[in-house]
Formats: sequence, structure tokens, C-alpha cells
Amino acid sequence: MVKIMLVDDETSFSTTLGERLQLRGFDICLAQNGEQALAMVEKEAPHVVLMDLSLPDMTGFELLKTLEA
Repeated sequence: MVKIMLVDDETSFSTTLGERLQLRGFDICLAQNGEQALAMVEKEAPHVVLMDLSLPDMTGFELLKTLEA
């Protein structure tokens, strides 16, 4: 099963998107900021990360650079 991590501080948006993706057979994990996403990545090992570019603690670009490292 494909696991998708959604990273967005707008909880209603990410929850709704996550529910829709689950209905289509994807496994979903949610993070509300970059720090939370980084902590969850090793534990959850998502195949795909969809993120907001404007997170409260870092930009999506900063998160991406950290994830690539």
C-alpha cells in the first residue's frame, strides 16, 4: 500500500484531503508543521510527501532540503 504524508498547518484541509485519499486506498499520515513531519518520516517511511510551502516553523523548501539530506 502506498503511504502518503500530508504536511499542512490547515488541519481541515489536510484532514479532508487525507480522507479522500484513504477512500481511494492510500495509507495517510498527517503532520502540521515541518518539525513534526521530520519526526514522523523515519517512523512512517512515506512513499510520497505532499506539503504546504508556507509552514509555521519552516518553508516547504527548507523541509524538502532536510528530507533530501
